[in-house]
Amino acid sequence: NQYGMHSSVFELAMAAATLGLILGGLAGGPVSKRLIKKYNLEKIQKTSMNRIKLYLTLLTSFIVVVGSAQELSVINKGSMNGKFSEKIGSNEGASVTIENGTDFVTVHFSGEESWAGTYLINQSGGESSPIDLTSYKYIQFTVKAETPTLVEKIGFGKAGEKSELIKQLALDNTWRTVVLELPAGMNTQQALFSVVTVQKSSIQISEVKYTNTLPEASKNSLLLVSAPAERLENVTYIYSEGFENGAPSGYSGEKNGASMKIDDKCMEQPYRGKYCVKIAVDNSEGWRAMFLQYSGKWTNQLNESFPLPDLSAYKKLVFYARTPNKNYIIPEVGFGGQTNVFSQEQRNIVFVDVDSKWRKYEIDLRGLGKKSVNDVMMLLLNEGTLFLDEIRFEK
Repeated sequence: NQYGMHSSVFELAMAAATLGLILGGLAGGPVSKRLIKKYNLEKIQKTSMNRIKLYLTLLTSFIVVVGSAQELSVINKGSMNGKFSEKIGSNEGASVTIENGTDFVTVHFSGEESWAGTYLINQSGGESSPIDLTSYKYIQFTVKAETPTLVEKIGFGKAGEKSELIKQLALDNTWRTVVLELPAGMNTQQALFSVVTVQKSSIQISEVKYTNTLPEASKNSLLLVSAPAERLENVTYIYSEGFENGAPSGYSGEKNGASMKIDDKCMEQPYRGKYCVKIAVDNSEGWRAMFLQYSGKWTNQLNESFPLPDLSAYKKLVFYARTPNKNYIIPEVGFGGQTNVFSQEQRNIVFVDVDSKWRKYEIDLRGLGKKSVNDVMMLLLNEGTLFLDEIRFEK
């Protein structure tokens, strides 16, 4: 830890052990020969040497087995441990072609099919064969697209096998490193990498590997992106693929929130599904805030006849957030806003520090008045860029 080598201790130990074997072999041979002649041990030389060879073989096999359990390379630049030999699509993958380059493999989709995909199949001795993946924790791949593309599915596995696929992954001409945690109970697999798209595109892949070690985080990494759960039941969504029970309609600030630009159909790496919310804030205001309002109006503009939702049964407000930068501070984010005689909401505001990974945040609503609510969420924002997704009330 002192020298920053905690992630390479195993590899260093294996290298030291291998070097010891080599030096032992170089020194042990001449010394053994001299001792055998000195003590007239020629008769047992053959038996002893056979035993030594056996021990070395067993030790080498142990090192190979342990070392291989740490990492399995599937694609490394232009070389592949397997082949994109299975193609699928509305016309059996006729629109898919594979190009092997020096630094990466490119999968071309011509767009002549309504959807198309391909599987990279493990091959040993020139034949397709399953491989045991039970000793690995993650699959890591580095990809980009020649032009902005929404990949329908990407990951590993195929129909009939255990799989882990990211749905609707937005790619552009920037290399992205994605890490998926393998599901429990992994067994033998044939399809080591899968990609499916509905768009004309060229997907470039420089690395695919199975590993037990996470890479260092960077702005182009999506660490531990597991395929998010499908849409939940028994919750009330504010946002999921679009605003449902509330919308960004209440703006305030030095210039009434003119410094904020909101894209509620952003396709830049959503947490789940196809879209997320992107909020870009410039420095044209000293302060600004935004309210997501059920009615689309300020509470003091409503009258008692407007039916506001009763959220009394819900215990928390949940949302997912990330930033493209190293970090982003939300000075105030929470539930509730203006009140009057018929809107009985009470506020709970928290401070949030967001980083480059999608993270889940929860705001406790227990003990708050929630019988009729208009301001379902509020945000006091700093300059910068913030992404939000899957905003909902949970019981």
